[in-house]
Amino acid sequence: WQLIYCLKNMSWRDKLIYAVVLILVVIPLYPKFPLVGVGGTFVSIRLEDLMIAAVVLAWLVLTFGKFKKEIWGQPINRSIIWYWIIGLVAVFSAIFVTKSADLNVGILHWLRRVEYMALFMVAVSALKSREQLHLVVRVMVAVAAIVAVYGVGQLLFNFPVISTNNSEFSKGLALSLGPGARINSTFAGHYDLAAYSLFPLLLIIGLLTLPGRGKPVLIGVGALIYWAMLLSASRVTFAAFFISSGLLLWWLG
Repeated sequence: WQLIYCLKNMSWRDKLIYAVVLILVVIPLYPKFPLVGVGGTFVSIRLEDLMIAAVVLAWLVLTFGKFKKEIWGQPINRSIIWYWIIGLVAVFSAIFVTKSADLNVGILHWLRRVEYMALFMVAVSALKSREQLHLVVRVMVAVAAIVAVYGVGQLLFNFPVISTNNSEFSKGLALSLGPGARINSTFAGHYDLAAYSLFPLLLIIGLLTLPGRGKPVLIGVGALIYWAMLLSASRVTFAAFFISSGLLLWWLG
């Protein structure tokens, strides 16, 4: 009841930031079990998709009366919205004009981009204080460490693997890694793990340039995440990491 009372008396921005934090925990850590299949593909709607839809819908309701200021008034938000509009036009052209795409696949690809980018808009709208930023940073580093530990556990202790790399795996089977297989931790594929690992690693590099205590812990967590990224064996991500980390250090310097 105390939690309900606190949530009731929070501003809508405070409620949104906790929703964003919840998403930062659930999406990386919840195994990618399917809920509902999408016809014509082996892609499924998962729990995280429903959670993202609920958070984005709540954000739209809360900011409806402030659309011009909170959403359209931000240049980056306008760019994202125009990207969605142009993408939707391209999808309908591919489906009905050139007939080079199926309806289900075309709409699915467009909705996935809306899903990914809408969360950025929600986070920017909700994040308004240094304390909130500190909370988000701590959660991201902690969650990334758990993801890395689980991924290493797949290699060393046969922790279950939930993959969507093909139509059979996408049914939600709990498997174990075979000899020489690449880890994917709690993600649907090894490339997803590698791409995710890039963000906390860059965050940790940035934090190490700041004064303060706890740097040995950050170095240890960063080494663990980097090890998990190496075990994912996604070569493109390695190149992206070294280029982006170099650019980051140059910018910070």
